[in-house]
Amino acid sequence: LIYSTRAADIGEKINSDFVKGRAYSNQGVSYLGLNQPQKALELNELSLQIKQKNNDKRGIGFSYIDIGDIFLLLKNYRKAIAYYNQGYSYMAQTNDSFGKALALNRIGETYLAISDFYKAEEKLSGSMYFANTGKFRLIKSNNFLSYSNLYKAKGDYYTALEYYKKYNLLTDSLSEEKNLSKLSELQVKYELDKTHSENEALKIRNQVQKLSIEKNSVYVNALIGISVLLTIIAFSFFSRNRFINASRKELQQKNLEIEENRKILEQANKSKDKFFSIISHDLRNPFQALLGYTSLLISDYNNLNDDERKAYISELDSVFKSTLQLIENLLNWARTQSGKLEYNPIAVNINHAVTETTLQLLGVAKRKNISIEHNISPDEFAYIDLYFFQTILRNLISNSIKFTKAKGKISVYLLEIDDKKTMVVEDTGIGMTKKLADELFNEEKIKSSIGTNRELGTGLGLTLCHEFVKKYNGKIWVESELGKGSKFLFTVPVE
Repeated sequence: LIYSTRAADIGEKINSDFVKGRAYSNQGVSYLGLNQPQKALELNELSLQIKQKNNDKRGIGFSYIDIGDIFLLLKNYRKAIAYYNQGYSYMAQTNDSFGKALALNRIGETYLAISDFYKAEEKLSGSMYFANTGKFRLIKSNNFLSYSNLYKAKGDYYTALEYYKKYNLLTDSLSEEKNLSKLSELQVKYELDKTHSENEALKIRNQVQKLSIEKNSVYVNALIGISVLLTIIAFSFFSRNRFINASRKELQQKNLEIEENRKILEQANKSKDKFFSIISHDLRNPFQALLGYTSLLISDYNNLNDDERKAYISELDSVFKSTLQLIENLLNWARTQSGKLEYNPIAVNINHAVTETTLQLLGVAKRKNISIEHNISPDEFAYIDLYFFQTILRNLISNSIKFTKAKGKISVYLLEIDDKKTMVVEDTGIGMTKKLADELFNEEKIKSSIGTNRELGTGLGLTLCHEFVKKYNGKIWVESELGKGSKFLFTVPVE
């Protein structure tokens, strides 16, 4: 606390936002250690304001994590998780592996505190991934202790003990390194003292030489004055030419920017026209279907038997769900076109994500008597935005359901193609021509299509898949033959 306070005073004197931001953060950590959370919160919020003013993204990330620590101590777990997530987001923007490992460790500990063991294990797994990648042994040690507490809370005392042994072993190793560091520090201090003594002797010799040099200073100063005058004249000519060249380059750059903005505006207008076309035509059709079914139920309700009513209600449910997915795809596509959809990758368990997505679509598949299966190992992970991954998968599976006849099958699995992890959605549907496959992901050639059971579609879902895959520089493609089913493939990053 003493040294961080001195650092803050120095930052004020030299007017350095960088020094002040770090010093206030360190003061906040010290006050939190003294169990003064309110004082710690004031200092961390002051530090955060300074870092935000200077767009210090890495510093902002650490400030959010420090504030999360305060709310964790206060047992305000909702706020703690919110601040830790913001910290992780900034660490991801700067690709700071240490920061990402630290944020995920803290989020895992918070979920453990509220007994959400599934999320706690998921976040600790992500933290351990980055800790191993960056060889951050202190965070790895913290993760071992958190895993021990997690398994202890779950009643798995054997596994808890094994992780505690790993924690102890790594902690002992870190303590030994700390002692060696202190010894090295004393050695360095001795060398510095020795150097200081030698510098004092050198100062005395320099003073003697200075007295001798001053005798010739008049002649040297005259030569310097002439040299400075010539330099100023030469520099004035050079500056004028440089200004002219800079102005010319700036004008060329402005012209390039104007042309680029014209192209962006032209593309935006095309996107807007397509957006309104889908709204005016394809979004009207499902609502007309909804109105038709509801009108029939209202007018003929008493004349219908239970099976007929259930059939109409089932059709209504199907139309509602497909309309909801269309609206969600429209909103996501609009956000990608405006650049407002952020990509925030985390360590994702592929098995869990695929299982969760397929469960959402089982009802739609069951109505057409189509089976969905996957055999992905629980140990498979990807480093990707979970929302992006599940949206891509949901659209591809929905497309396969739409174009697969009754009693068909859809398989979701993982391949290694050219050393890249690749997700595959394969169906036994009606397939497509090579021409259609080549144009399938082309935004300019989006067009409506009808499924095997007269389902309505816009083609927007596949275009959205393509936009999402481009966000992480991935690849998506289709392999298909007419009448022989289709196979949709897209790469997923692992780090």
